Amino acid sequence: MELTDSYDERSSLFGLKTLFQFVGYAATPLLNIGLSALLADDLVALYSMLALAVGSLAVLAWASLLCNVVERPPPPEDHTILPVPIVPSARRVLANKPYLVYLLMKMPLSLVSLMPSNLAALWVKHNMALEAWNSMYNAVLMFALVGAMASIGVLVRSAQQYGKAAVLQAVLLVSGLLYLAVSFVPGAFFAQHPVLLVPVGALIGVGQALGFVLPDAMLADIIDYAELHSGSRDEGMYTVIETNLQQFVEIAGGVFPMVLLAGAGYEPLGGCSCGCGVSCGRAIGMPYARWHCPGDVGYSCTGKGGSELLFAPEEPAVAPCAAQSEHVQSLISLFFLAIPGLLALIAAIPAGKMPITARVHAAILAAIAARNSGGDAGEGGDAGGEREVIDPVYGEPVQRPPNTAASLLHEHFSPSEWQSFPTLGSLRAFLVSRLLLWVALAAALVAGMAYSGVEAAVTFGCLLLSALFILIPWDGVRLYALSGPAASSLVPARTAPP
Repeated sequence: MELTDSYDERSSLFGLKTLFQFVGYAATPLLNIGLSALLADDLVALYSMLALAVGSLAVLAWASLLCNVVERPPPPEDHTILPVPIVPSARRVLANKPYLVYLLMKMPLSLVSLMPSNLAALWVKHNMALEAWNSMYNAVLMFALVGAMASIGVLVRSAQQYGKAAVLQAVLLVSGLLYLAVSFVPGAFFAQHPVLLVPVGALIGVGQALGFVLPDAMLADIIDYAELHSGSRDEGMYTVIETNLQQFVEIAGGVFPMVLLAGAGYEPLGGCSCGCGVSCGRAIGMPYARWHCPGDVGYSCTGKGGSELLFAPEEPAVAPCAAQSEHVQSLISLFFLAIPGLLALIAAIPAGKMPITARVHAAILAAIAARNSGGDAGEGGDAGGEREVIDPVYGEPVQRPPNTAASLLHEHFSPSEWQSFPTLGSLRAFLVSRLLLWVALAAALVAGMAYSGVEAAVTFGCLLLSALFILIPWDGVRLYALSGPAASSLVPARTAPP
């Protein structure tokens, strides 16, 4: 975001970043495919070796980061300008209308990128009903990576020609419809025609690349718009808020499908003790079994997948360790492509409403230059020497915040809070009561999780706790702000910014 302020160059910059990112992603399935040739029937050993290799690469990347990446020097300190505290800074970010539109697009888009890759292993294993599923799964991942890397150049060039928002909306609409169409095709059909996994994997890859190339470039344009209004660049705050919201969404998107599948009767390995990549020799000390299931043991001379069964009249159509009920398979298909397809169509709506085009962005940069050319800002960055400019997005005069001690304290609270609690004493009482409520809820959640011991309850409890771990310091910081010297300067019944 800091390397260029060019509307088109940003698309190229983030396209190049995403390309290298997916080259790194390709290392895992490539290593997995290579190790599968040796350890196809012992996934525990396979993933142990894979973790060692990927961990070593991570250490090398960390060393390269420390040795080769240099941060830009901080700007010279100006003691006449008050720093903006975290709460007012966050409130300003969340008051940025283009950013809110961006978040409405980015949150469902995150699940479009996440859910197919998360559910691909289950879909290949159970919907395609493959005993030796790991190699096919890694092939799908490789098709996705190739599709992602091949689409980056097309996305960048199209965005430079037609605009980021228009291209993002068009690709989301097409991808969403294709996801929905493919979700109705039975997995058995792909098992009979595995070559069709090439376009399916490529389609998943386009969705993954789309989540990185264009949104990040659009966020950089939004930060320029924010600079026009605030006079400062707040990349860190914009990125932190987006990342935290995205993590909540992605955790929910990863947890909910598995909870619902478990409720529908899904059992890992179809209820078997081993098989389908889990070595029976390592798991239960039966090296001559392909699978060991209740009422069904698949004996063979080697115990390897695909080896000839002993004491069995014929090979079963579906290995018991890969079998799931039709209801479970339907849910896997739903979460694998159908719901991501619907989310892509939903994300296309705010994507088409993104107001910052190339022309508008050029006007934003011109307005920033015009505003700053009027002279240096006085205390708080709001001097009479600054020129008045018009917001290129909404056509209104730009009013930069004064950033005085009193105004920054006022920005700790919403207008409705000032209206409901007009005195500092009532505002303090309100915050104390809320903090006590949050702490009590956190304690109740911890006690409830410990008492229930149910995995789903613990999962959802942790999600709620993560929200409380944000609310508690948020209100704590605001209560602390009311004890500062700026609070005594406020008129007790004030309901408008000073």
